[in-house]
Amino acid sequence: MDELYKQKTEEWREWLDSIFMELNYLREIRLIYLQMVKLMNQNLQTFSYTFFRHWLLTNYSTCASLAIRRLVDNDNRTFSLLVLLRDIAAHHSLIARAKYVEMMIENVVTDPRYINRNSFFIRLKKKEEKRANGEFTKYVGNFDYLSPVVIKRDIEEVIDSSNDIKKYVNQYIAHSQKGKRTNPPTFRQIARYLTISIKTFTKYDRLITGRSSHFSPSKEKIENETKAIFEKKLYV
Repeated sequence: MDELYKQKTEEWREWLDSIFMELNYLREIRLIYLQMVKLMNQNLQTFSYTFFRHWLLTNYSTCASLAIRRLVDNDNRTFSLLVLLRDIAAHHSLIARAKYVEMMIENVVTDPRYINRNSFFIRLKKKEEKRANGEFTKYVGNFDYLSPVVIKRDIEEVIDSSNDIKKYVNQYIAHSQKGKRTNPPTFRQIARYLTISIKTFTKYDRLITGRSSHFSPSKEKIENETKAIFEKKLYV
């Protein structure tokens, strides 16, 4: 069991790193799009052309939809959030309360500040054990192992939020399907998927690695960089 646990967690960590990059990209282009819309609304005289607004929304929707399509790919050869969740479901008993608590305590043990402070460390260990147990319960429920029912619910939520987006990509971006063309995914649809996926990713990244996910760059950094573009004359 320990050998399988080590093998799968190393494999999952690699997948999580790749999925993080996709989700961070989705978050970045969303912030850039929002800032562009904000700047346009502040400069209606300059950005009054409907075609530019349409171009901006269409390109954001297309870029975001392609990234989402990659994240919900069913191909086992890909680093997909959906494939990861299904692989975790197949080995759900590896995500155990005892292992999680042990991992979180070890994160404290490795800190050199606590090596020669035994009494303090004992109190800290008990505090961390209580905190980790509470966190495991928050993610998994009052179980000693991750239930496949919990993973199934997370998978269904991800699929439900991405179905229309995936269908649009398959029919009108990867191909040019005959018949009446449907509208691209809306900002609201993309935002819903991103919210659900980041929440799901953060949960399993924490359960598997014990780390806290930090998406970057910050909203302020993107706003400042985007605004700076419009304060300079650009020559082509």
